[in-house]
Amino acid sequence: MTTANEFRRALIQVSAVEDLRPAPKPGADAYGKLKNKALIELVEAEWLRGQAAEMGIGVRPRQVARELARLKKQAFKNGAQYRHFLKEAHFTRRDVTERVELQIFSERIQERILAGLHGKAAKQKALSRFVSEFEERWRARTTCAPGYVTELCSNGPEPKGS
Repeated sequence: MTTANEFRRALIQVSAVEDLRPAPKPGADAYGKLKNKALIELVEAEWLRGQAAEMGIGVRPRQVARELARLKKQAFKNGAQYRHFLKEAHFTRRDVTERVELQIFSERIQERILAGLHGKAAKQKALSRFVSEFEERWRARTTCAPGYVTELCSNGPEPKGS
């Protein structure tokens, strides 16, 4: 379940990525598109956490911290550059930690799906089937509040490409 505060943070972050500052207000031209992007990001994160839990996949805080340290070392020359990134992207340290955790969940789910498979075609088929079933299963479980409905919600419009 996502809160109104989490949605506002996601909207601000999506706006920063789109280089729209400040984030548009409801009624502004860009608001609808950015609102939908923010909602999709939030819903997909919840789905990924739920899928990991159902598969018995967990991540320890220490594992997340190690991966974050590795990524920071890879992407930034120093702490000042990292702090600048946080400010520009409107991310808190918690936001980054959560994204790293989601990345680890995603990698572990993928590893589980591909375990024992050989060959590019077999792996691609397994991933495609999983993604299709994953989206269908989690969409059916997702009901969004009025005003926060996307194509990922069971009470929303049909997904594009259906």
